[in-house]
Amino acid sequence: MNDSFDRLRRTVTAAAALTFLSLTATSAAFAQDHAVIKGGQIGGGFNRWTSAWSIYLSKAIPGVKFSSESSTGSAENMRVAGAGGVDFALVFASDLYDGYRGNAPFKSALKDVRALTYVYATVDHFVVPASSDIKTIEDIKGKRVSFGGPGSGSAVMIGQLMQQVGVRDSVTAVYLGSKAPQALANGKIDAFNWSPGLGNATIHNTAAMLKIRILNGDTLTGTREHR
Repeated sequence: MNDSFDRLRRTVTAAAALTFLSLTATSAAFAQDHAVIKGGQIGGGFNRWTSAWSIYLSKAIPGVKFSSESSTGSAENMRVAGAGGVDFALVFASDLYDGYRGNAPFKSALKDVRALTYVYATVDHFVVPASSDIKTIEDIKGKRVSFGGPGSGSAVMIGQLMQQVGVRDSVTAVYLGSKAPQALANGKIDAFNWSPGLGNATIHNTAAMLKIRILNGDTLTGTREHR
């Protein structure tokens, strides 16, 4: 049992380069011949990672078949993994931290998890049309904003940020996920938030549809135009 776990840990660490891979603290994954890795939205970055892992690990670890399962995103993954519903899940470090301690948006502490490995760094992108009057985070008052996918780490993080800045209650939040770029291009929303790795196709595809700006996340002021 321990040899199987050590082999998995080495294999995943070598294959990985998002935040954390969270897993249930029990050894149930290796007391069976099938293990599930919880990913994200179909076509999204999470699912690409977990789909690749499931193929690779099924070949690398004899006797255990891995499969990737889609989800709404990081927060859901933390809840499901913490409840023992899956063997492994890809989560944001912030959701792992808040879930383990029972901080909002989690209703209770999820102690039966542990971090397995760092995967990659995510960068929050708050995207508006280049012609938008939104210059800082405070300017989104009264605007319609896609926070991310429902249950996603992107949505949780931007909601917490807006709460701290004091603008959360003045924003109309929608959860369009990967449909947000098209909604922005069609004028159905004023901005969208997305927390992928750098070079993400969603951001590139949005910039291909219209000129955009990305708000400066360090200072919450200023902009950078993406042509």
